[in-house]
Amino acid sequence: MPLKELWREYLQREVPKRRGAESERYRLQRWIESHPLREKPLRDLRPADFARWRDERLGDGASSETVIRELGLLSAACT
Repeated sequence: MPLKELWREYLQREVPKRRGAESERYRLQRWIESHPLREKPLRDLRPADFARWRDERLGDGASSETVIRELGLLSAACT
């Protein structure tokens, strides 16, 4: 299963139950459409993939708080 399918399932099942659902919905929808890891199968994901993404986000000017929030959302979706 590609990562984007996990995000879609999480978006449908869990996000409506969460506080801040609207912002999470926006982030997940954006990731489903354009995230570089979206097509990667779950079994092939490695911590280095997320570390690379984190470093790129920080290099693009995202604040550390934003990146932490996004990593938390990714972690919640994966668990």
